[in-house]
Amino acid sequence: MLVASAMFLGTLLGGRRIVEKLGEKMTSLSLRSAVSSDIGSALSLFVITLLGIPASTTHIKTCAIAGAAAQWGGKVDKKELVSIAIGWILTVPACIILAYFITKTINWL
Repeated sequence: MLVASAMFLGTLLGGRRIVEKLGEKMTSLSLRSAVSSDIGSALSLFVITLLGIPASTTHIKTCAIAGAAAQWGGKVDKKELVSIAIGWILTVPACIILAYFITKTINWL
């Protein structure tokens, strides 16, 4: 329940920003490229799940959108793509630090 609640809260607070960044700032998709990105991300997630490899659906979907846009002649804003990648890189250490302090706090109580 705690994990589901955290995911719900994260989506509630940041979901709109993610959709706006991917759907408006990073690139503009045609119908053909949007369908291609959906199929590509769905197949990727299916194979990764079958192999038992943990994966981020947001990472896979973002890469599929950028790849489909580039393939079908769309313009991908590299500045936005770099901004997203930096966010991904910073997420892991931030989660480690946050988990450390939460664990310390719970143990202290």
